[in-house]
Amino acid sequence: MLGKNCCIFELDTSIIYFKVVDGRSCAHEIRNYLSAVLYPHMNNILLDVKDLRTYFHVKEGVAKAVDGVSFNLRMGETLGLVGESGCGKTVSSLSILKLLDVPPAEYKSGEILFEGR
Repeated sequence: MLGKNCCIFELDTSIIYFKVVDGRSCAHEIRNYLSAVLYPHMNNILLDVKDLRTYFHVKEGVAKAVDGVSFNLRMGETLGLVGESGCGKTVSSLSILKLLDVPPAEYKSGEILFEGR
C-alpha cells in the first residue's frame, strides 16, 4: 500500500499493476515508487545542491548574490525557482552550471552533485 489511496499489486517482477482507490489520483506516489525500483542506486536524487554561495566582488565590497542555497531534485520532479527581481534565481542557476565569469564572480562554497557525482 502506498499512501492512503493508492495500492500497488505485483504480478511478477516485471509487471506492476496500479489501482486508484476511491477515484483519487496517486501519480506522485507511483512516480516515487517507480523511481526507487528503477534507480535504487541513486536514492532517487538527480540533482543535489548543498550550501551554494556565489559572491561578486564590486568596488563597494562584496555582494552575496547567493548565500547558502540548498535543495535536491528527485527523478521525475520539476523545480521552479520563484522570487523577486534580483533575489538570486539566475545566479543560482548559472552557478550550478559554472557559467559565471570569474572574476567578478567567486564560487565561494557549496557542493553540487548530479546523479550522485
